Amino acid sequence: MALNAAVHTLMNWLEDHRDQSLLIHKHEQDDSDHVRINLSGVDFKPETASIDGYTDESALRLHGEGTVLNDGQSLPLSQNAYVIPVDGLTLMELLDTRMIMRTNIAEYTMYID
Repeated sequence: MALNAAVHTLMNWLEDHRDQSLLIHKHEQDDSDHVRINLSGVDFKPETASIDGYTDESALRLHGEGTVLNDGQSLPLSQNAYVIPVDGLTLMELLDTRMIMRTNIAEYTMYID
């Protein structure tokens, strides 16, 4: 997948907020995840085959130390990275401190914390 305009816009927004704390709410079907990450960088991962099938799609990888906040627990973010598959990416709202977007599998809201 080539980088489309929505992916470029999202990457630029994330780069503008490098070295800041980002709160991410992901809603996928009946599941919600909440992640806080101190964003140190972002890169694009092209489509590849994976064992779990979840990371086959092209994705953005957000780098930085962070925590997953679920059920009142705070767990370290795996491998200091958060992956957002970008197939079907549509930007719903783009403000300086908030971004709402939808992909083929989930809806994300990101806040500068």
